[in-house]
Amino acid sequence: MGDNTGWVLAEEDPARALGRGLLWALRFPLDDLHILVDDEDAAGVLARRAAAFAKPPTVWCVEGTALAPADPTPLSAEPALDPTVAPLADVIRAGGAEPVVEHGVLRGEVLGLEVARAVVDADGPVLEVGVGKHDRQAQGMIHTDVPTAHALARAVAMVEGHRRSGAPHHPYNRLAPERWLRARAVSDPAMVGAAELTPVPSPVEVDDLRKPAPAPAAGVDLQGRPLLAVFSAGVDVDLVPAAVDARIADGRNSRLVIVVPERDDHPYLRSLAEALREPAEVITVPNDWR
Repeated sequence: MGDNTGWVLAEEDPARALGRGLLWALRFPLDDLHILVDDEDAAGVLARRAAAFAKPPTVWCVEGTALAPADPTPLSAEPALDPTVAPLADVIRAGGAEPVVEHGVLRGEVLGLEVARAVVDADGPVLEVGVGKHDRQAQGMIHTDVPTAHALARAVAMVEGHRRSGAPHHPYNRLAPERWLRARAVSDPAMVGAAELTPVPSPVEVDDLRKPAPAPAAGVDLQGRPLLAVFSAGVDVDLVPAAVDARIADGRNSRLVIVVPERDDHPYLRSLAEALREPAEVITVPNDWR
Protein backbone atom coordinates (compact mmCIF):
# COMPACT_ATOMS: atom_id res chain seq x y z
CA MET A 1 0.00 0.00 0.00
CA GLY A 2 1.38 3.40 -0.96
CA ASP A 3 0.75 6.98 -0.04
CA ASN A 4 -2.50 6.97 -2.01
CA THR A 5 -4.22 4.62 0.44
CA GLY A 6 -6.54 5.91 3.16
CA TRP A 7 -8.37 4.32 6.07
CA VAL A 8 -11.54 5.61 7.73
CA LEU A 9 -12.98 4.29 10.99
CA ALA A 10 -16.74 4.88 10.84
CA GLU A 11 -17.82 5.22 14.46
CA GLU A 12 -20.63 7.79 14.36
CA ASP A 13 -23.72 6.92 12.32
CA PRO A 14 -21.79 4.23 10.40
CA ALA A 15 -24.53 3.49 7.84
CA ARG A 16 -24.05 7.07 6.55
CA ALA A 17 -20.25 6.93 6.45
CA LEU A 18 -19.76 6.26 2.74
CA GLY A 19 -20.37 9.80 1.53
CA ARG A 20 -18.08 11.27 4.18
CA GLY A 21 -15.35 8.77 3.39
CA LEU A 22 -15.50 9.30 -0.37
CA LEU A 23 -15.36 13.07 -0.01
CA TRP A 24 -12.33 12.78 2.25
CA ALA A 25 -10.64 10.53 -0.33
CA LEU A 26 -11.44 12.94 -3.18
CA ARG A 27 -9.86 15.83 -1.30
CA PHE A 28 -6.31 14.36 -1.40
CA PRO A 29 -7.00 12.51 -3.79
CA LEU A 30 -6.67 8.87 -2.74
CA ASP A 31 -6.77 5.92 -5.10
CA ASP A 32 -7.46 3.27 -2.49
CA LEU A 33 -10.00 3.87 0.30
CA HIS A 34 -10.80 1.46 3.13
CA ILE A 35 -13.73 1.98 5.50
CA LEU A 36 -13.82 0.14 8.84
CA VAL A 37 -17.13 -0.49 10.57
CA ASP A 38 -17.86 -2.36 13.79
CA ASP A 39 -21.57 -2.71 12.96
CA GLU A 40 -22.22 -5.73 10.71
CA ASP A 41 -25.55 -4.44 9.39
CA ALA A 42 -24.11 -1.02 8.55
CA ALA A 43 -21.08 -2.64 6.91
CA GLY A 44 -23.36 -4.63 4.60
CA VAL A 45 -25.23 -1.47 3.57
CA LEU A 46 -21.96 0.38 2.88
CA ALA A 47 -20.58 -2.52 0.83
CA ARG A 48 -23.73 -2.61 -1.30
CA ARG A 49 -23.62 1.11 -2.00
CA ALA A 50 -19.85 1.19 -2.49
CA ALA A 51 -20.14 -1.29 -5.38
CA ALA A 52 -21.93 1.37 -7.44
CA PHE A 53 -18.85 3.62 -7.61
CA ALA A 54 -16.22 3.46 -10.33
CA LYS A 55 -13.48 3.19 -7.70
CA PRO A 56 -15.32 1.33 -4.95
CA PRO A 57 -13.82 1.61 -1.48
CA THR A 58 -13.23 -1.60 0.44
CA VAL A 59 -15.53 -1.98 3.43
CA TRP A 60 -14.26 -3.98 6.38
CA CYS A 61 -16.22 -5.30 9.35
CA VAL A 62 -14.32 -5.01 12.62
CA GLU A 63 -14.62 -8.19 14.68
CA GLY A 64 -12.70 -7.71 17.90
CA THR A 65 -9.11 -7.21 16.80
CA ALA A 66 -9.66 -8.77 13.36
CA LEU A 67 -10.92 -7.41 10.06
CA ALA A 68 -13.17 -9.24 7.62
CA PRO A 69 -14.33 -7.97 4.21
CA ALA A 70 -17.98 -6.90 4.42
CA ASP A 71 -20.43 -8.72 2.18
CA PRO A 72 -22.97 -6.48 0.44
CA THR A 73 -26.40 -6.88 2.03
CA PRO A 74 -29.21 -7.24 -0.54
CA LEU A 75 -31.74 -4.45 -0.43
CA SER A 76 -34.74 -5.51 1.64
CA ALA A 77 -38.08 -5.90 -0.07
CA GLU A 78 -40.64 -3.20 0.64
CA PRO A 79 -42.98 -4.42 3.43
CA ALA A 80 -46.56 -5.07 2.39
CA LEU A 81 -49.33 -2.77 3.58
CA ASP A 82 -51.75 -4.28 6.08
CA PRO A 83 -54.85 -4.76 3.91
CA THR A 84 -57.15 -3.77 6.79
CA VAL A 85 -55.90 -0.16 6.65
CA ALA A 86 -56.17 0.20 2.85
CA PRO A 87 -59.74 1.64 2.98
CA LEU A 88 -58.40 4.56 5.02
CA ALA A 89 -56.79 5.88 1.84
CA ASP A 90 -60.26 7.08 0.82
CA VAL A 91 -60.62 8.91 4.14
CA ILE A 92 -57.28 10.60 3.54
CA ARG A 93 -58.29 11.73 0.05
CA ALA A 94 -61.66 12.98 1.27
CA GLY A 95 -59.86 15.10 3.87
CA GLY A 96 -57.73 16.81 1.22
CA ALA A 97 -54.47 14.92 1.78
CA GLU A 98 -52.54 12.57 -0.51
CA PRO A 99 -52.31 8.88 0.46
CA VAL A 100 -48.70 7.67 0.42
CA VAL A 101 -47.59 4.12 1.21
CA GLU A 102 -43.98 3.80 2.32
CA HIS A 103 -42.22 1.04 4.25
CA GLY A 104 -45.55 -0.71 4.76
CA VAL A 105 -47.19 2.36 6.34
CA LEU A 106 -50.11 4.36 4.92
CA ARG A 107 -49.69 8.09 5.48
CA GLY A 108 -51.62 11.17 4.52
CA GLU A 109 -49.40 13.97 3.22
CA VAL A 110 -49.93 17.60 2.29
CA LEU A 111 -47.19 18.92 0.00
CA GLY A 112 -44.90 16.20 1.31
CA LEU A 113 -45.61 16.74 5.01
CA GLU A 114 -47.25 13.91 6.93
CA VAL A 115 -50.51 14.93 8.58
CA ALA A 116 -52.01 11.49 9.30
CA ARG A 117 -50.98 7.87 9.67
CA ALA A 118 -52.99 4.66 9.56
CA VAL A 119 -52.39 2.30 12.47
CA VAL A 120 -54.06 -0.78 13.87
CA ASP A 121 -54.99 -0.69 17.55
CA ALA A 122 -57.16 -2.87 19.77
CA ASP A 123 -60.30 -1.59 18.01
CA GLY A 124 -58.95 -2.18 14.50
CA PRO A 125 -57.58 0.20 11.85
CA VAL A 126 -57.71 3.90 12.74
CA LEU A 127 -56.33 7.11 11.27
CA GLU A 128 -54.20 9.12 13.68
CA VAL A 129 -54.07 12.81 12.76
CA GLY A 130 -51.13 15.10 13.45
CA VAL A 131 -47.85 16.35 12.00
CA GLY A 132 -45.33 13.77 13.12
CA LYS A 133 -45.37 11.24 15.93
CA HIS A 134 -45.49 13.65 18.88
CA ASP A 135 -48.27 15.77 17.39
CA ARG A 136 -50.32 12.64 16.67
CA GLN A 137 -49.95 11.55 20.29
CA ALA A 138 -50.90 15.00 21.59
CA GLN A 139 -53.91 15.27 19.30
CA GLY A 140 -55.06 11.83 20.41
CA MET A 141 -55.01 12.85 24.05
CA ILE A 142 -56.44 16.36 23.75
CA HIS A 143 -59.03 16.07 20.98
CA THR A 144 -60.52 12.66 21.61
CA ASP A 145 -64.03 13.96 20.88
CA VAL A 146 -63.20 15.49 17.48
CA PRO A 147 -64.28 13.34 14.50
CA THR A 148 -61.38 12.10 12.40
CA ALA A 149 -62.65 13.82 9.25
CA HIS A 150 -62.82 17.19 11.01
CA ALA A 151 -59.40 16.78 12.60
CA LEU A 152 -57.85 15.84 9.26
CA ALA A 153 -59.46 18.74 7.40
CA ARG A 154 -58.16 21.13 10.06
CA ALA A 155 -54.63 19.71 9.84
CA VAL A 156 -54.67 19.93 6.05
CA ALA A 157 -55.78 23.57 6.15
CA MET A 158 -53.10 24.48 8.68
CA VAL A 159 -50.31 22.88 6.67
CA GLU A 160 -51.51 24.40 3.39
CA GLY A 161 -51.56 27.82 5.05
CA HIS A 162 -47.87 27.54 5.99
CA ARG A 163 -46.48 25.36 3.19
CA ARG A 164 -46.74 27.99 0.45
CA SER A 165 -44.43 30.39 -1.27
CA GLY A 166 -43.61 33.46 0.81
CA ALA A 167 -45.16 32.17 4.04
CA PRO A 168 -43.48 33.27 7.31
CA HIS A 169 -41.05 30.80 8.87
CA HIS A 170 -42.86 28.03 10.67
CA PRO A 171 -42.07 24.38 11.50
CA TYR A 172 -44.62 23.31 8.90
CA ASN A 173 -42.57 24.89 6.10
CA ARG A 174 -39.20 23.74 7.43
CA LEU A 175 -39.92 20.04 7.97
CA ALA A 176 -39.28 17.46 5.21
CA PRO A 177 -38.34 20.03 2.52
CA GLU A 178 -37.14 17.27 0.19
CA ARG A 179 -40.63 15.74 0.16
CA TRP A 180 -42.17 19.16 -0.48
CA LEU A 181 -39.85 19.57 -3.46
CA ARG A 182 -40.84 16.11 -4.69
CA ALA A 183 -44.53 16.98 -4.36
CA ARG A 184 -43.97 20.08 -6.49
CA ALA A 185 -42.23 18.03 -9.18
CA VAL A 186 -44.88 15.30 -9.17
CA SER A 187 -47.50 17.97 -9.90
CA ASP A 188 -45.25 19.59 -12.53
CA PRO A 189 -42.82 16.91 -13.86
CA ALA A 190 -41.48 19.18 -16.60
CA MET A 191 -39.60 21.19 -13.97
CA VAL A 192 -37.09 18.30 -13.77
CA GLY A 193 -37.34 17.15 -17.39
CA ALA A 194 -39.86 14.39 -16.77
CA ALA A 195 -43.09 13.50 -18.52
CA GLU A 196 -44.57 11.87 -15.42
CA LEU A 197 -43.47 11.09 -11.88
CA THR A 198 -44.89 9.04 -9.01
CA PRO A 199 -43.54 9.06 -5.43
CA VAL A 200 -41.78 5.84 -4.41
CA PRO A 201 -40.45 4.85 -0.97
CA SER A 202 -37.31 6.50 0.31
CA PRO A 203 -34.29 4.18 0.60
CA VAL A 204 -33.82 5.60 4.09
CA GLU A 205 -36.58 4.97 6.62
CA VAL A 206 -36.72 7.90 9.02
CA ASP A 207 -39.31 8.34 11.74
CA ASP A 208 -38.21 11.87 12.59
CA LEU A 209 -39.35 14.67 10.27
CA ARG A 210 -36.32 16.76 11.28
CA LYS A 211 -33.82 14.32 9.73
CA PRO A 212 -33.01 14.41 6.01
CA ALA A 213 -34.13 11.47 3.90
CA PRO A 214 -33.87 11.39 0.10
CA ALA A 215 -37.30 11.48 -1.55
CA PRO A 216 -37.39 9.52 -4.83
CA ALA A 217 -39.97 9.53 -7.58
CA ALA A 218 -40.12 7.14 -10.53
CA GLY A 219 -41.37 7.92 -14.00
CA VAL A 220 -40.23 8.59 -17.54
CA ASP A 221 -38.36 11.48 -19.11
CA LEU A 222 -39.50 13.55 -22.07
CA GLN A 223 -38.08 10.94 -24.46
CA GLY A 224 -40.00 8.14 -22.76
CA ARG A 225 -36.96 6.62 -21.03
CA PRO A 226 -37.18 5.28 -17.47
CA LEU A 227 -36.27 8.03 -15.03
CA LEU A 228 -35.65 8.02 -11.29
CA ALA A 229 -35.48 11.44 -9.65
CA VAL A 230 -34.16 11.70 -6.10
CA PHE A 231 -34.98 14.94 -4.30
CA SER A 232 -33.09 16.59 -1.47
CA ALA A 233 -32.78 20.00 0.17
CA GLY A 234 -30.02 21.23 2.43
CA VAL A 235 -26.65 19.56 2.94
CA ASP A 236 -26.63 15.76 2.91
CA VAL A 237 -23.20 14.31 2.13
CA ASP A 238 -24.69 10.81 1.99
CA LEU A 239 -27.26 11.74 -0.66
CA VAL A 240 -25.53 10.07 -3.61
CA PRO A 241 -24.88 6.74 -1.81
CA ALA A 242 -28.52 6.69 -0.68
CA ALA A 243 -29.69 7.46 -4.21
CA VAL A 244 -27.83 4.33 -5.32
CA ASP A 245 -30.21 2.26 -3.21
CA ALA A 246 -33.19 4.06 -4.74
CA ARG A 247 -31.94 3.10 -8.21
CA ILE A 248 -31.45 -0.53 -7.12
CA ALA A 249 -35.00 -0.63 -5.72
CA ASP A 250 -36.37 0.93 -8.92
CA GLY A 251 -35.02 -2.00 -10.92
CA ARG A 252 -35.54 -0.43 -14.37
CA ASN A 253 -31.92 0.56 -15.09
CA SER A 254 -33.25 4.11 -14.98
CA ARG A 255 -31.55 7.34 -15.77
CA LEU A 256 -30.76 8.71 -12.30
CA VAL A 257 -31.15 12.41 -11.62
CA ILE A 258 -30.59 14.12 -8.29
CA VAL A 259 -32.69 17.24 -7.80
CA VAL A 260 -31.75 20.01 -5.37
CA PRO A 261 -32.49 23.73 -4.99
CA GLU A 262 -29.89 25.97 -6.61
CA ARG A 263 -28.49 27.05 -3.24
CA ASP A 264 -27.74 23.41 -2.40
CA ASP A 265 -25.83 22.68 -5.61
CA HIS A 266 -22.49 22.13 -3.83
CA PRO A 267 -19.41 20.89 -5.72
CA TYR A 268 -19.17 17.77 -3.53
CA LEU A 269 -22.56 16.63 -4.81
CA ARG A 270 -21.50 16.70 -8.45
CA SER A 271 -18.16 15.06 -7.62
CA LEU A 272 -19.89 12.09 -6.00
CA ALA A 273 -22.55 11.88 -8.72
CA GLU A 274 -19.83 11.72 -11.38
CA ALA A 275 -17.87 9.12 -9.39
CA LEU A 276 -20.57 6.46 -9.90
CA ARG A 277 -20.00 3.67 -12.42
CA GLU A 278 -23.17 4.95 -14.08
CA PRO A 279 -22.93 8.68 -13.28
CA ALA A 280 -26.01 10.50 -12.06
CA GLU A 281 -27.08 13.91 -13.28
CA VAL A 282 -27.63 16.84 -10.93
CA ILE A 283 -30.60 19.07 -11.73
CA THR A 284 -31.31 22.28 -9.87
CA VAL A 285 -34.53 24.19 -9.37
CA PRO A 286 -34.77 27.93 -8.60
CA ASN A 287 -34.61 28.79 -4.92
CA ASP A 288 -38.13 30.24 -5.05
CA TRP A 289 -39.65 26.77 -5.52
CA ARG A 290 -41.30 27.15 -2.13
